[in-house]
Amino acid sequence: MSLLRSAQEEFLSHRYTVVYDPKSPQERTFPHRYLQSISNLIQKHDLRTVVEIGSIRLAHHPDQDERHPVKEDGQALWYWAETGANVISVDINPVCLQMWEWTKGHNGKSYDNVTLQIMDGLLFLKQYHGPAIDVLYLDGWDVGSDQYQERHLDAYEFAKPNLAADCIIAIDDDDFAKASKGQLVYPMLINDGFVNVAKGRVSVWVRDSIFTVSA
Repeated sequence: MSLLRSAQEEFLSHRYTVVYDPKSPQERTFPHRYLQSISNLIQKHDLRTVVEIGSIRLAHHPDQDERHPVKEDGQALWYWAETGANVISVDINPVCLQMWEWTKGHNGKSYDNVTLQIMDGLLFLKQYHGPAIDVLYLDGWDVGSDQYQERHLDAYEFAKPNLAADCIIAIDDDDFAKASKGQLVYPMLINDGFVNVAKGRVSVWVRDSIFTVSA
């Protein structure tokens, strides 16, 4: 089965969720189902290279269930690490290193497939010369921070030359009305042949060469 068809099936039950309004008492959607579904696709299609911009913020404990409050904040790295893919996680904040060391200790695993780079995410993508990127996860600049939407667009533009023909782009915090991190990225993704398979806490886009028509 193609990557696109697999993704559409994987996200069938949670393709869309309600837009989050910080002023509303409504509970925000947790990211677990999105991250787990992406992880399932990584393993099913043997996607080997995952690049994450914006790394782990709080250590992951194995006894945290999918609705544990800590899972609201920057634990995607643990999901990618569990897939066995080669993962590069990039963040300018050195505290991420400590959080990752704690996570490895709590889970009793070395996660030798993970490399954590402490540097500016845009600079990393601009200088990247590694294998083609199969999964790009963008979560680098907080909603409301200076030019956060423009920086996520820049991140995609810098990564684009190194994306695999068949690949996944995922952007966190897609559930803010008119303030999502990927607001400026989405038109570019559509133009570049990506299909949106999930839109909610995490926006997930797939490009599949079988279905991509050259301009």
